[in-house]
Amino acid sequence: MLYGSQCWALSKADARKIDALDQWCLRRILDIRWYHHVSNRKVRRMTEQPPLTAIIQKRRLMLFGHLARMVETADARRILTGVHSRAPLHLLDGHFEERSISAQSYLRGCYRAGLG
Repeated sequence: MLYGSQCWALSKADARKIDALDQWCLRRILDIRWYHHVSNRKVRRMTEQPPLTAIIQKRRLMLFGHLARMVETADARRILTGVHSRAPLHLLDGHFEERSISAQSYLRGCYRAGLG
């Protein structure tokens, strides 16, 4: 289900839908019906499963760290930074806009978290 998710451009609405599907699937697996009145938090505690959007974010950070460590002339790195292209193409634009941080501070956060 998450194949290539590190490259998905997710809106907030898409993220909510993905987490809702994830929650629905967990409830189906555990055979929890609506009339059992089990909260979503309790289902998460029972399964010890993080939300899918958290997994996607971790994968994005790992990909970003991988690309940031590449040689500057690598095609993937040039695409990420927008070097030698007509218009800058940023892989993680949606993530930067949501958090309103720069690529530099994002990279520093990756290194501090041990993902870069």
